[in-house]
Amino acid sequence: MKRNVLLGLAGAALFAGAPAMAAEKATHGRNTPEGMALTEALNMLYAKGYHDPSNLTYEGGKVKATALDHDNKQVSVVIDPRAKTVNAM
Repeated sequence: MKRNVLLGLAGAALFAGAPAMAAEKATHGRNTPEGMALTEALNMLYAKGYHDPSNLTYEGGKVKATALDHDNKQVSVVIDPRAKTVNAM
């Protein structure tokens, strides 16, 4: 029984690290300007009440994404991490 719990915890730890590894690959490294902009954009998006972001693209210092708003409606948003703005389209 202890072995199952231990393996379960180890599996959970490996699984928990998977999104972080995927995010790092998707952003081409957390310490790049693109990676930092994407991280800031996601933080801003969640702070404004949006959730379940997808289709994130980085171009010209801005991040475009699709997300669900507080009414669970899918919207397109443009996030400017430098100007600290989130605009629904």
